[in-house]
Amino acid sequence: MKSGEKFALRLVIIAFLAIAGFTVYLELDYRKNSPLAKPAPVVEENRFAENRADEAAVPKGIIPTGMNPDDLPEPDSRGATVLTLYCAQCHELPTPAMHSAAEWPAILTRMQSHLLASKKGMLGRIIQPPERDWLILGDYLVTNGQRSLDPLQYTDLSTASGQAFVSTCSQCHAAPAPESHTKTEWPRVVLRMKSNMLAANIPTPEQDTLLTIIDYLQQHSTGLNRAGPSDAGQSH
Repeated sequence: MKSGEKFALRLVIIAFLAIAGFTVYLELDYRKNSPLAKPAPVVEENRFAENRADEAAVPKGIIPTGMNPDDLPEPDSRGATVLTLYCAQCHELPTPAMHSAAEWPAILTRMQSHLLASKKGMLGRIIQPPERDWLILGDYLVTNGQRSLDPLQYTDLSTASGQAFVSTCSQCHAAPAPESHTKTEWPRVVLRMKSNMLAANIPTPEQDTLLTIIDYLQQHSTGLNRAGPSDAGQSH
């Protein structure tokens, strides 16, 4: 082989190795930063007390870690299927009770705009819901949205038990309306809330505080059990 041919062969080998190395680098960088490989919890604003003039800070909503699809309201419905199929691509599976029926439309519009604007970037591999599924998802979330606390209806929110309830529950989502559940349901709901907080590494209240919260909620709850499906996944 002539010296010129050897030199050309070396250049080809060097170019091949450089391209291969750069390709590996890009793949590793994508895997590191891809929303599919590393889900990022979505934090949304909670405006349950926006009518209160003395509201100093707006709490944030945090998606509970490891939401089980079977715990969703009507888990076999098309709405629950759409929620699980599309929303869990980028972050933890949310529960409809994270936000109220009034809040969900604006949140979905923001999510839709974000996906459309990012489809040529790192979110380009995300499956885009068709328009029909956006409508199904919106109807499902609004129907099963959280019944949020109306602070104007309660005169004892400034008490120790009322403050414990609001400050604890609003760490992750809109504070729920006490009448959302019955007296017998609230203890299970609060325990599920504690479990979600532990999974999300959020400091949990002391046992006495939890009992105080349960007592407050039971005082303002509906008195009798409702007929219907389990309350699993309806709040917290």
